[in-house]
Amino acid sequence: MKKEIMILLNGDTIPQLFFTIIRYVLPSEDHTVQKLLLLYLEIIDKTDSRGKVLPEMILICQNLRNNLQSPNEYIRGVTLRFLCRLNEVEIVEPLISSILANLEHSHPFFRQNAVGAIMSVYRLPQGLVLSHSFVNHVVMSVLITYLTFVIWSRSNDNYQLAAIAINVLDGVSSIMVCVLVHISYKVGPFKVIATTNAAYILGLVLLWSSSKYVGSESNASDKIFYGAGLLLALGEAGRPAALGKFLEDQYLSEADHKNKLPETRISTDREEQNHISTRKEEQEDPSSISREEDKQKRKRVETRQAALWSHPWFIGAAAPLALVNRSWPTQLLLSMIAVGVSYLLFWYGVFEYSRNIRNESNDPAGRDSGLCPAIKSLSPSEETASWKSRLKPISRKQLLVMCLAFIVYSLVKATGNTFFFDQMNLLNYHIGNFEVPIIYFVILESLSSSVISFLWRLLVPNQSKSATLVRIGCGLVCSVLCMVAAWQVEIRRKIKINTEYSQYTGDPDQMEISMSILWLIPQFSLLGFMRGLAADGLIEFCADRVDGNDKREARYYGSYASELVLGIGTLLTAVSIFAFRRTWLANDTYNYNRLDKYYRGLVFIGVANLCYYFCVAVNFYTKEG
Repeated sequence: MKKEIMILLNGDTIPQLFFTIIRYVLPSEDHTVQKLLLLYLEIIDKTDSRGKVLPEMILICQNLRNNLQSPNEYIRGVTLRFLCRLNEVEIVEPLISSILANLEHSHPFFRQNAVGAIMSVYRLPQGLVLSHSFVNHVVMSVLITYLTFVIWSRSNDNYQLAAIAINVLDGVSSIMVCVLVHISYKVGPFKVIATTNAAYILGLVLLWSSSKYVGSESNASDKIFYGAGLLLALGEAGRPAALGKFLEDQYLSEADHKNKLPETRISTDREEQNHISTRKEEQEDPSSISREEDKQKRKRVETRQAALWSHPWFIGAAAPLALVNRSWPTQLLLSMIAVGVSYLLFWYGVFEYSRNIRNESNDPAGRDSGLCPAIKSLSPSEETASWKSRLKPISRKQLLVMCLAFIVYSLVKATGNTFFFDQMNLLNYHIGNFEVPIIYFVILESLSSSVISFLWRLLVPNQSKSATLVRIGCGLVCSVLCMVAAWQVEIRRKIKINTEYSQYTGDPDQMEISMSILWLIPQFSLLGFMRGLAADGLIEFCADRVDGNDKREARYYGSYASELVLGIGTLLTAVSIFAFRRTWLANDTYNYNRLDKYYRGLVFIGVANLCYYFCVAVNFYTKEG
């Protein structure tokens, strides 16, 4: 075994010895032999030229599982340390249950290496995505209910103040994304993520502490909330500005370094690309099969990249189901813990992030080099900082014309984040003995967005420019239908109030009508459909107008434009609420305002916006058709 390891370290390979070693060495219980075996398994190539794990590697999984469950603590310990250094997730992932069992071991050595082995699976900063998803669904999406029924519960115009405050914070956060993107390309996404998530944690701490001062004469809870809101807005802005791109960069860099996914290598030298394409054209057989393989590889990489975000985000969205009917202090405390733990794990992987980065200007730093060199190695190169020069095919005029059609989308989105929840709390949310929690509707919106986006890609495999225009149009139609549904529900609610108020003798503010909360399902579902079609459609609109090598950056460019438009529309919603505070939204009691007229106004504006978008889409289709 020692000779074979020395041969491998010298660069030579003897693959035919693998099965011999598996047959005669693997069953050995000698400690030295087992340690040499694990060292051998760490050194050998475990993937083929396409990046797939070799089938024979499956043979060692059962042996590793037996080692993890072995009564011999030496065997168990060295196996855990081996798994910490293993980069092939496909081998480690089936062993998760056995690794988790070692977390309960009495000795800290086993617990420490079990955590390291688990992190070898979740090496990328996906923990932050999961915690952000959890906080987004538990706190941020329903923050207006915390303001309305906790902090400003004694104010006569609490729902007006809460709606304005939430829309201002959301608008500032969305606009701040563009500022953080510019900073990210200067100092690197790692520093932006580290800073914004620290602000995120501090904002959650302040928000949690504000619940202790509710009702005090000094209005300390109000002052604390304003500070917490700004920090939370900064933390929310850091997610789309840097976290998504950093996650994909790490994935692509790690895959490129392992030579698992040759198709992920992103060339920034156009002359080299042109030279390669010219050489292919000069060949007698250009091989359409090769081009088809490249297309399949690129599709597989894009699917994996999407899973990096969608999988932990889905888990984070499902986790709040365990927090049904929890108090606000409990939800805020759990949110603090979730983000805090994921933030520490994010810092724990800084040396791994540095090892994954391979560029000409920065050398990777190991653990022996210290923390500062590792962080410095994550700074962007000059090529990365000059990303804008590669996006010239995107016309600013075209993007501006398209973004104007999304102003109404942002108005509807902002309305759904505020008045939909206030409207919900006045309905009857009991179905028999079961109480429907608010969080179910937040998850419904998120699930609707994911499902409609998946179905669109499934039913429309040919994602052409015209298909993207149709997708955006369908999303804008859903925005109009969403407000129509909300308008009709509000009219029905008014009728219920008029018929039941005469029989109600309590406080009008605490009045609960017999109308079921399930009437809100259509508008929340349509709100999710709108986001999954229109917002994702705008991103694809930008990607369709550049060549294949720049589509990834163009998608980020489209998402930043979407955030900017959303921020502007959200601030306009806050202005509109302030403008209508003496007319449609004038009554102090929410039951007696004219929110139905507000919804109706958005319906008419949405119809006019559809006419505008139809003209824009026809113009794009005729010019690009």
